[in-house]
Amino acid sequence: MRTLLLGCMFCLSMSLSSCTMPFWAYIRNTSAFPAIIDVVLLDKHGMRTLPNQVKVAHKIVAFKWGFRQNFYEWENVQWVDTSHFSFTVMPGTSIDLADAAGRFMNSYPVERSFVTVTVNGTVDTLIDRNRNFLHQKFSYTHVGLSVPVLYYDVK
Repeated sequence: MRTLLLGCMFCLSMSLSSCTMPFWAYIRNTSAFPAIIDVVLLDKHGMRTLPNQVKVAHKIVAFKWGFRQNFYEWENVQWVDTSHFSFTVMPGTSIDLADAAGRFMNSYPVERSFVTVTVNGTVDTLIDRNRNFLHQKFSYTHVGLSVPVLYYDVK
């Protein structure tokens, strides 16, 4: 009986570890300067619609229960060409990055995009083709029983 229980627990743990999990991703501008976010869509074939707006919270959102209710306003993006757009994150605001860069599954963006942040003349690459790059740039938190949260604080 004990061996059967251990065998079932092992099979269950192996099957759950291979599941895909959606993530939420955000950028919070904690600096005193506006941050310009540039997004280049590397592969638009899997996208149903192209992003024209991003959700904005006009404050630094603390990631605790009910935090998504703060993202109720929309800001338009400015298209540079057919696969490149940008938008500005003002100081003391937060934006939903998934609206711009696509959904995040298992902490990686599903759609292929290249995302940079420019603050006070300094450029930082957030998302590129290197899959391990996200773990160096983004912070991770978990809010209650909801999906995990990735966030980048502009400093």
